[in-house]
Amino acid sequence: MNFTIKILHLYIDLLFSTEELLDTTESLYSYSNGVFSDNLSPKKDAYLHTPIFLGNVIQEKDIPLYSKESVHRIEKGKYLFLQGLESENSNTDIYAEAAEQLWLEALWQELKLEEKTVYMRKLKEDSKSVFQLFRKVI
Repeated sequence: MNFTIKILHLYIDLLFSTEELLDTTESLYSYSNGVFSDNLSPKKDAYLHTPIFLGNVIQEKDIPLYSKESVHRIEKGKYLFLQGLESENSNTDIYAEAAEQLWLEALWQELKLEEKTVYMRKLKEDSKSVFQLFRKVI
């Protein structure tokens, strides 16, 4: 599957809380990245490890309603970004392929990425479920 990969400039933090249970239309996960610049032949399953649920979307004005430990964010900044459609079957292969394409695009554009974290945002858009991958450009 081919994904359109873009440079995304976030001008505000995207906020999430593990305590938010009402609005589940948008959620955030972090993955550990297992592919580094010295790995010239990585396997597809090495791109995304250990998913951690970071919560559902919240608004900045509502931060005081949640415990400090439950609030997570994708910080404003420059990211390499892609979006894909969730499938009705297992999405593990789609996620791995997307993560691989994001990495290859970074190499092609000679971008340096924050190496440890890959963010996956899941949301409903036009009655479809989509996922978005974010890698911070440094």
